[in-house]
Amino acid sequence: MNARLRTELLAAPPAFHFWKAAAQTGGFDAPLLEFIERTLADAGVAQGVAYETGAGLSSVWLVCLGLREVHSFCRDANVCGRIADYLGPYPDERARWHCHVGPSELTLPPVAIAAATEIADFCLIDGGHGLSTVFNDFVFLNYLLKPGGLLAIDDLQLGSCRLLAELLSQPGLGYGIVGRREKLAVLRKETDRRLLGDFGWQQPLLARLSGWLGELPS
Repeated sequence: MNARLRTELLAAPPAFHFWKAAAQTGGFDAPLLEFIERTLADAGVAQGVAYETGAGLSSVWLVCLGLREVHSFCRDANVCGRIADYLGPYPDERARWHCHVGPSELTLPPVAIAAATEIADFCLIDGGHGLSTVFNDFVFLNYLLKPGGLLAIDDLQLGSCRLLAELLSQPGLGYGIVGRREKLAVLRKETDRRLLGDFGWQQPLLARLSGWLGELPS
């Protein structure tokens, strides 16, 4: 762990993002970052390999904690540039961070497909929050995630993220909840399946979802 970088990041979180005509630090505050730190330490994966959709404070935090590789899939090249500049005084951490610029729907799949086996110890879904994006990100992050590895889903207040978390809570899908704080849930992959399979594994949730949606439009 880089104690100096950790202290600096918590004391003055950098604003890597820009929206609403202002610089923004993003959705991770100190309690959430420290929750991730404790969860990774308790699971024994704090020295592993991480993949995340999106980039920001979480990217710096993960390399700060000592993960040996952190891969971020971010559509905004400016965000990646600001993170690279911030890590400039910390060459060891900068060398362990890899940014893949472009929509995760396009940049993540070839990386996952090229992996001969599961290589990720920790994955974070926190990029685009459209329904198709969240589930696309999950498919390929799950393909990369080792059995016993951790999957974090951020922004559970949004329907797309909450629907994925509920799906993974279904019996037989091979995921178990590790912990939750505020809008972030962390689950452990308890299966060696790189794909979850089709309808048969998901019938209970699909049946409820069908009821919520009501009749098909005419």
